[in-house]
Amino acid sequence: MTITKFNVNDYIRFETNENTRDCVRRFYRDLHNRQDVEDDVNWFMNTHTKIIDGKPVMRIQFHEFASTFGYYMIMGSLPLIKDNDIYFETEGDDSKARLLAEFENFRRRTEKEKADLVITANNKLLGQLTEVYDDFDRAFERPLWGTSAVEFAQGIKQIFTKFKKIMSDNGVAQFDPMGEPFDPAMHEALIRHPADLPEGTVASTVQKGYMANGKVLQHAKVVVSSGKVGNDA
Repeated sequence: MTITKFNVNDYIRFETNENTRDCVRRFYRDLHNRQDVEDDVNWFMNTHTKIIDGKPVMRIQFHEFASTFGYYMIMGSLPLIKDNDIYFETEGDDSKARLLAEFENFRRRTEKEKADLVITANNKLLGQLTEVYDDFDRAFERPLWGTSAVEFAQGIKQIFTKFKKIMSDNGVAQFDPMGEPFDPAMHEALIRHPADLPEGTVASTVQKGYMANGKVLQHAKVVVSSGKVGNDA
């Protein structure tokens, strides 16, 4: 079976084992360019693992598989199973080479479709942001010596309020995870430090994060508690 038999929204599944875990680990190491990715790996495995016929099995839509660790699975010749139990395997170097070529074409095609959608959405947002740009232009064109500090601050605040509304209308929301359990899907840990909070809790927020239509736009940069002070013994 070839990749062309899979639709973007098809679910595929494969055994949850150390080989699968290693593929996910390699993906995150290349993505973040660092070795310590176990928090990311654990989150991904736990999120996508289901119990089917009494066995732990990863179940994931093909488009997410293709955009994450699919390349590593194919390179490792690991078998995949479509939900209708049709097997998808690679046998021999020639088969793997053809499959990798198909996989790359599939990935490029889906990435182009996503890019076209992003460009359309970006153009709409940029058109709205030009209004904010014009507001700043007008604010700084006025002679400052004829404007009090209070009046100037009020004008800037009005522009900021308009900017926040544009962000909100486009589904962008700010979040502060202070005091919440660390989640690598939403937070970027800058450092672990003893704090008067349970281990694995966000102790402080260095930079707030942003969501866009329910998806992470910008990870929050955080300090994570390594446990309460004095509990190292």
